[in-house]
Amino acid sequence: MKQGARTFCRALLLLTCMVVPFSRGDDWRLFEDSIEIQEAVADDVFLLANIIRLNGTFGEDVWAAGRKVEITGTIQDDLRVAGAEVVNLSGTIGGDAHLLSNFGNVVVGTSSTIAGDSTLQAGKRITFAGKSAGDVWAQAPRIVIEGHIGGTLTLSSNDIQFLPGATIEGDLVQLGTQPLPLPKGVTVLGERIQTTADPSDLSQRIAQLRWMIKGIQFVTAFLIGLIMLRAFPVFTGQNIDLLLQRQAPLVSVGLFSFILFILAGYFLLITVIGSGVGVFLLLVTGMLFYLGKLFVAFVIGMMILRQTTELKFRKLALALILGLAVLYSLSSIPYIGDSLYLLASCWGMGAMLVSLRLSQKPLHFSLPDSNKPETP
Repeated sequence: MKQGARTFCRALLLLTCMVVPFSRGDDWRLFEDSIEIQEAVADDVFLLANIIRLNGTFGEDVWAAGRKVEITGTIQDDLRVAGAEVVNLSGTIGGDAHLLSNFGNVVVGTSSTIAGDSTLQAGKRITFAGKSAGDVWAQAPRIVIEGHIGGTLTLSSNDIQFLPGATIEGDLVQLGTQPLPLPKGVTVLGERIQTTADPSDLSQRIAQLRWMIKGIQFVTAFLIGLIMLRAFPVFTGQNIDLLLQRQAPLVSVGLFSFILFILAGYFLLITVIGSGVGVFLLLVTGMLFYLGKLFVAFVIGMMILRQTTELKFRKLALALILGLAVLYSLSSIPYIGDSLYLLASCWGMGAMLVSLRLSQKPLHFSLPDSNKPETP
């Protein structure tokens, strides 16, 4: 167990510092701080990172999730993006575009072109200034339209603003009862429809997009869990044993450490000397927080299977699938889902920290006696 924990620490240090080169063809890029692609890619691409910048040419679908996502290149097929803070599109999309930012903004710039339909959702604001040949569905607290839309535009917001030069060749559908005046210079060739019921499939498209993102997260978590099980079986087993035995306040340890590490990391970021240490601390904290839920998923799955001892790899893989399904289902519950996800990850993070602490060997050393005369 001790050797497995030390090996895990070395691998964690390596993973947080290494730079993975991009390869052509189908590619999975996971848990990197920053990804920037400027070359041509022939097949599907799946990306998960803190900051993502795409300036290349992509022949197939692109799936991307991160804190900030910026697309300035050309995507010949569909684009599916989730950005926590901002999604900025100023490139060319040959298929449909699905842009989601739960807590931030979605920006479709003036130089962007979308050949298919567009589904846009943001926690703060949507700005559409580009061109779309198909229909556009938009949902956000504030929406600003100043681009060209070749199909029907459906808006769901309490604050909608049209700027001069905006053109809608299809119908303009507003979900709500508030009046929507159009300034001079705005062209609507179709009908203007105001209703409280959604005549389009906006809600279904938004739900589908969310489930697509959760599907990517589920598959990613499953693959990482299998890697942990294969590469660090002893350390993985030790953490699962701690969670099953419940011999320590693991949730409290994980939650306290998570808050402490995050505060320390952000404090170090604003200092000149400690900025590198702050970035490293935040990366390690994020990885421990993410891996924590995997160990909890193992435990939940084992409890569902009613088997906690002598499990083979296939059984553990099945337990991981069942546990992840439970965790992601709980995280989808309104109002309390995020809290449950936080507690589960902190529970597993606490187990890892306790496991690492138990694996440390005490250092034994002795100082020379100062009273003893030196030998000439």
